[in-house]
Amino acid sequence: MLKDLGLKKKYDSDTDDMIHDFYTPTLSNSSKYYRLSGFFSSTVLRAVARGMKNFINNNGKMSLICSALLSEEDIGIIEKTNEDPSKILEKYLIDRIDIEDEFTKDHVGALGWMLAKGNLEIKIAIVDEKGTGMFHQKIGILEDLDGNGIAFSGSNNETETGLKYNVEDFKVFRNWLKVEEEYFQQDYDKFFKYWNNLSNRTRVIELPIAIKEKIMKIAPKNLEDIHLTSSDKEVACPDLETIEHQETMKLRDYQKEAIENWFKNGKKGIFEMATGSGKTFTSLEAYKRLSDEKNALLTIIACPTSHLVD
Repeated sequence: MLKDLGLKKKYDSDTDDMIHDFYTPTLSNSSKYYRLSGFFSSTVLRAVARGMKNFINNNGKMSLICSALLSEEDIGIIEKTNEDPSKILEKYLIDRIDIEDEFTKDHVGALGWMLAKGNLEIKIAIVDEKGTGMFHQKIGILEDLDGNGIAFSGSNNETETGLKYNVEDFKVFRNWLKVEEEYFQQDYDKFFKYWNNLSNRTRVIELPIAIKEKIMKIAPKNLEDIHLTSSDKEVACPDLETIEHQETMKLRDYQKEAIENWFKNGKKGIFEMATGSGKTFTSLEAYKRLSDEKNALLTIIACPTSHLVD
């Protein structure tokens, strides 16, 4: 049971193994999982396969609300599941497979199986009809058969990258402790406010309706490459195709100023800008101008993790 796990108040990927220390034991001891996540990818099923195996064996049910931004593979399997769930179930017969092994090998198929089996229900959050806002809540709630529950909230999304590679942290509130019970209840109430479509600014709809209305959008290769700008519109970090057609992008005045200052400084220096303010676009434009001046140019892209390089 959750109460017996000795859970900490806070988990930080700088010092904790998020999957081994938190997700595997909590999922293994839970029967309900409620999740608000800005971004979701079926790759998370691969990352937490062992915990999901035990969760499903507990007849666990997961309820997820996420943005309309999903990978092309996930959208495809969701459409197939909605059209004919029996075909998905034929491949994943619970008494014939090792769930952990199958989830590790085929996380996209696992997503379809969970949806067809009824172990996973997804709803889509639309902040406004123009698409200028983004659903960015990050709250999780787990409950066991004895009614013990925990709520966790922090920076991590429901993706493999968020759990395994990013530097993330979240706080944990346990409903069996009087001092934390109020905070647990606040997160619990927040989830069901969205689930029941009672939010003032966000429309939450059933997944089949979202597909029918063609609301679903294909995310970049890495869901973690989403940046929120300080303007009234939120922009996703580009994939390669976007970069190749970057002539359609318009730089802001401060980006142009940064590039001019870099050239005036002998093409040396560091762009120091706030998160989401457009360092990548600024760097690409500086690179383009520099490459126009030189016949041969060696460019080195160095990042702490490979998915940022992509």
